[in-house]
Amino acid sequence: MIRSVEFRLFRSLKKVFLIGDPGPGDYETGSFFQNEIFSCQVAYRSCQPIAGKYNCRLELDSPIAQWIEIRKVGHVPSQLPAYTKDAEDYLTTEPGLFPDVLEPLERPEVYLSSNVWQTLWLLVDPQGKVAPGTYPVRLTLRDPEHGVEETASFSVQILPGMLPEQRLIHTEWFHADCVAEAHGVPVFCEKHWEILERYIRLGVKYGLTMLYTPVFTPPLDTEVGRYRQTVQLVDVECLPQGGYAFGFSRFDRWVRMALDCGIRYIEISHLFTQWGAEHAPKVMAKERGEGKRIFGWDTDGASPEYRTFLRAFLKALDREIHRLGIR
Repeated sequence: MIRSVEFRLFRSLKKVFLIGDPGPGDYETGSFFQNEIFSCQVAYRSCQPIAGKYNCRLELDSPIAQWIEIRKVGHVPSQLPAYTKDAEDYLTTEPGLFPDVLEPLERPEVYLSSNVWQTLWLLVDPQGKVAPGTYPVRLTLRDPEHGVEETASFSVQILPGMLPEQRLIHTEWFHADCVAEAHGVPVFCEKHWEILERYIRLGVKYGLTMLYTPVFTPPLDTEVGRYRQTVQLVDVECLPQGGYAFGFSRFDRWVRMALDCGIRYIEISHLFTQWGAEHAPKVMAKERGEGKRIFGWDTDGASPEYRTFLRAFLKALDREIHRLGIR
């Protein structure tokens, strides 16, 4: 019988490009503990020439199907993956589309083509609720109109036992401004807080234990002389008689949300610019009732004015950290 679809199974670290031979499959049986998240990939293409593409129904059959999530491996453009063609340790130095983003399946349907490899990402998360054992998994592509019905069969092994709580301190540079921009919501509106919480909970699910906390707008990955959208958690007021007053209501809300999501450590955002600590971050304040930027790229990071500000701010922050019990 002539097969209509070719499947190849790969481990999660494999990069399967749209074109070219990805090599023989390297997945046999994955083993993981009862509370461990496991991933593998199923690459596929039509064995027969197709003029265009077929839309196929995707069907999952497994005793643990409710614990399996399927996503599509999406591709992102890279115009300059390497500076020279003879660079070593690169999968390719040629510009092109690179497998990277994991896209949700909005409906149980994928397309089949003969000249490109498509890849599905399978994520198994038993959440400590599945008994140990070896479980079969069957993925079927079906298109009755074009006579397509092929199945990729493999198995996963859930080992007896639970992974202990992670002891590593794991942080990422979590950018609240990017979240607001990506979702088209104003910074720190109620919708923004809801979305931030979802991101943080997902981060904790995948091992995040420390949360980058923007007491002031992070001066990271920002062109010299330019600024990110303001996501300053701490309110600053310039007092008429000199000195500063600080408000921590948003900071407190952020910390309590983080702890509620499972975060165990709070990382305070940088107090100086990248690449030399030469300048202050953007600091917004109220002066005589009006909001204004009081520090930024035009501020020497070692200037007396900024050092005076930091002394006052860090004393106030230290008191707040002790009050919240997160020292």
